[in-house]
Amino acid sequence: MGIGRTCLEDYLALGYIPRGGSTTESGTCINPVAQTLNFMQSDYAIARAAERLNKMEDAEILMLRSLNYSLIFNGENGFMQSKSKETGKWTTAFDQFAWGGDYTEGGPWQFRFYVPHDPKGLAKLYAESAGLNMCDKLSDIQTMPGVYHLGDYPMEIHEELELPENCWGQYAHNNQPTHHILYMFSGMDDAGVRGTCASKGQYWLRKAQLELYNLRPAMYAGDEDNGEMSAWYILSTLGLFSLAPGTTEIMFGVPLFSKATVVTDASKGTLLSIISNNNSPENVYIQSVSWNGQDYSGRNGIDYNDLVSGGELVFEMGNSPYVSAL
Repeated sequence: MGIGRTCLEDYLALGYIPRGGSTTESGTCINPVAQTLNFMQSDYAIARAAERLNKMEDAEILMLRSLNYSLIFNGENGFMQSKSKETGKWTTAFDQFAWGGDYTEGGPWQFRFYVPHDPKGLAKLYAESAGLNMCDKLSDIQTMPGVYHLGDYPMEIHEELELPENCWGQYAHNNQPTHHILYMFSGMDDAGVRGTCASKGQYWLRKAQLELYNLRPAMYAGDEDNGEMSAWYILSTLGLFSLAPGTTEIMFGVPLFSKATVVTDASKGTLLSIISNNNSPENVYIQSVSWNGQDYSGRNGIDYNDLVSGGELVFEMGNSPYVSAL
């Protein structure tokens, strides 16, 4: 009881968990959209582990399952939405601001980009299925009104109350489901850290570093569950972030400090130096990135194994997005 995946039978049969699905352990399945997307992230991570173990057949099955998020993406409205177990059709009375129900401690906006293991694939789905530019929608979530509707919750939960308190649109940094969102800008950008969408994300990353953490007693934008608020801040201020469990790729972010040194192996004295030239509160845009003298500007990140082997990661910063001299 309480161990393993509930609602697994429907998930395996349909590729997603429907509204009205059932499980023998706990009755009717709850939060089917959130649970489906969590299962897909898990499938991706396990698939990558299976690859390392040379279990290629298992890896292929799990990887394909992890990409089934298109089954719950409604191209008519551009949101992840539940389907009825009985009819297989989209559930009715959809409210883009209603929390709970299909979603866990959030609503449709907070789970709209909840595919950190495949940002480019999600961006393609946005374009082809809904005719939308995902970078535009990622920007919208930062600036639109921070409203919520009670939804299926019997009373307001603190995560709902914190949304307007933080004055940051629908981006609810106070809770885990959105902690990846600011890195989806870069994750979807084929042009690397100099790309148009990546540059937009760099602006919001620096803003989050400076405004969502402070030295007052309530130093976090929300509750510190399992250290994830601190982990986000420490990694992000180093200019690094692990976007998807199961991959060794570490995303480039926006370093807050001019120089930081990380001891990656104390027994060998191995050091990782992160240098951010021309850094300031205004200079939030990456002009270039190099690793041990090699240009990495066309990339979105770097392999974890390279970082822990030690070396020098250098960011050149500026006060406007990169513009090629050509």
